[in-house]
Amino acid sequence: MLPENQNLASRIDNPPADGGFRKILTPLGCSLSAFGVVLTLLFIRTILLIFPLRERLYAQIPDDAFYYLVLARNHAAHGAWTFDGVAPATGFHLLLGYLLSFMYSTHQNIGFMEVFVVSAIVNSLCIAASAGIVAWLVVELYGAAGVFGVGLVFLNSLIIRQSTALMEAPLVIFCASVLWSSVFHPRLKFTRFRIALGILAGFLGMMARSDFGLQAPILLASAIAGRYARRWSPEAALVAAWGLAGGIAGLGVVLAHSYSISGHLFQSSALIKRHWSTVNGYSMHPSVYLLTSLAEPYLASVKVKRLVAHAPILAAILWVDATRVKALVQSSSLYPAVAAGLVIVGYVLFYSLNGDIQEWYCASLAVPLSLSLAALFSSIPHLNDPRVIAAAAVTAAIALWTSVVPVWPWQKSMHDAGIFLRSLAPTTSVGAWNAGLISFFSERPVINLDGVVNDDLLEPIVSNRLANYVLDRRIDYILDFPTMLDAWHSRRGGYADGALASCLVSPRALGDDRPENLWGQGVVTLFKVDRECLTNRIKASDSAG
Repeated sequence: MLPENQNLASRIDNPPADGGFRKILTPLGCSLSAFGVVLTLLFIRTILLIFPLRERLYAQIPDDAFYYLVLARNHAAHGAWTFDGVAPATGFHLLLGYLLSFMYSTHQNIGFMEVFVVSAIVNSLCIAASAGIVAWLVVELYGAAGVFGVGLVFLNSLIIRQSTALMEAPLVIFCASVLWSSVFHPRLKFTRFRIALGILAGFLGMMARSDFGLQAPILLASAIAGRYARRWSPEAALVAAWGLAGGIAGLGVVLAHSYSISGHLFQSSALIKRHWSTVNGYSMHPSVYLLTSLAEPYLASVKVKRLVAHAPILAAILWVDATRVKALVQSSSLYPAVAAGLVIVGYVLFYSLNGDIQEWYCASLAVPLSLSLAALFSSIPHLNDPRVIAAAAVTAAIALWTSVVPVWPWQKSMHDAGIFLRSLAPTTSVGAWNAGLISFFSERPVINLDGVVNDDLLEPIVSNRLANYVLDRRIDYILDFPTMLDAWHSRRGGYADGALASCLVSPRALGDDRPENLWGQGVVTLFKVDRECLTNRIKASDSAG
């Protein structure tokens, strides 16, 4: 029977020629190196975006981030969670929302660039600290070779971009790294501090992202299995149980918060996206694509064949050593690897129910994927080869370069459109589906029409009566891209009857047709709502129904 907590790192018999790299890189050394390398790259990228590449800044921040900023600004000013000043909004994750609200309440006149810089610094520290924590864990579990798995994930352009995306991803990654380490780190003593880490990680993780709770139950099941096989001491299962308890408490806070704002338990964004999946069909392809993109150092838009992009992982599979694989299976390190695999599968399945997967969802996969890849790379001999280390450095350079490629280039025109709205009369009512960036820079209320941050829209969208809502709110103009009127968006957005599209008149393009301004079928356009037309169309539809 194997001794408890006999991990793979202590079982591998390294010959002298293979041991140099692993002897030099101690767990602490790997942790500090990972922290330093990742933080340096993130700070370099932030400086590039602030100064020489500042024109790319709006193309690097998703429109959803400006939902957070507008919500937080309104909450700090008025004490209510609302996007347009009227409709309640629960479509945000609490930890980031309240942190931003605190920033606005203590610095009422803070500008966008100040918010960006502060957020970039905090997010970079969270991601770099997470890389250090995970590196510390995997070296103890799988040996120094596991660091390559951590590097492949944390030096990925998807993760790097989260440092300046102003979204919740860095907080999620940090909470996950603390949770996994508090449960599975073999050298952490069972103390109240370790229990507190598990509870806080579970609780704050749920506050950071509402689907974080998927991780703790799987960690608990894996730790119990390890204890049953006499590979892990009972402390790991106890910490996982406390982490689960923290997650349950966090879930209770999230549900209570939503109910207090809108009268229903679930966040509007979750309900709306579930509706989108129902309308458009469930698919695992987006979540699988997100997973594979996270396991490669290249931006998805770069025209590199997927086979080439995954060369490091494919090579790792070809170079595995059977003796090392056997050592992994016979060690306590197997159970964190199994837990990581199950969490990945769980998120792939869960996100198939989501009708709008975005790149910042990679936060949920970052830590478990790092452990999975660490287990894989631990089965490869001779990773101290200078050519391998050089390849890792090239990978980091590629990731940094691709991370500044514009992701949403058309958003600069949305920024300009928001500035344009300042010229309209204050009494003019404006709506938009992609309302975040437009609303933030217009400095005026803009009514969200996709329901993500507008709880009043769930019933109109589900019942295909968005036109009625537009009429009831007396919206004068809709500002968005013409592609939002196509059949796909209309079907999921609650305006498939054609009434709304037929009553949008006098379109005014607010940008030229340069490629960087185009999204879908055209440029951002201001449509006037013909309310008389809309009234007649709704009456005719009601009569026919």
